[in-house]
Amino acid sequence: MNYVRPEVTGTPLDRRYAGPLQPADPREAEVVGHLLKSMETPAGVPAQRLELRRGALVPAARKAPSGLAPWQIRKVREHVEQALSGVVRVSGLAEIARLSTSHFTRAFKASFGTAPGTYVSSRRIERAKALMLETRGSLCQISLDCGFTDQAHLSRVFRRFAGETPSRWRRENRAESLT
Repeated sequence: MNYVRPEVTGTPLDRRYAGPLQPADPREAEVVGHLLKSMETPAGVPAQRLELRRGALVPAARKAPSGLAPWQIRKVREHVEQALSGVVRVSGLAEIARLSTSHFTRAFKASFGTAPGTYVSSRRIERAKALMLETRGSLCQISLDCGFTDQAHLSRVFRRFAGETPSRWRRENRAESLT
């Protein structure tokens, strides 16, 4: 049996998981592909996630998701900070990073450790905390300045992030900063 590098015309299993060399005859390649599909797989791993290494089937190595480039991180952060009082869309952030929305979301999570929407909400809460300490503005006005639809929206998100209501947080932290 002669072996050659896999061709693009083989089945996906032949192309991606059968190892670096495959039979030269297309019929033999098809037989090898069917054989791989029908073999027992270790630890319940689907055959599509296996590769042939040194004559043994082993789970295919997963590529770690790559994050955003430093210039993309800088531009996305700048845009989020400037647009906190308005609507921040993931599609708009993806355009800034020059990526598709789905790829941007994966890369963003790899870089920031959180989803884009969660990151934007956390930045809004941080701005709301700063405004609550620095100004005497009403919570309603602060919520609008931070991009929330109303005070109730601010309260729901604030409680999820800080564990308490904005008014209680403001009272406790203003008292601490005055003493």
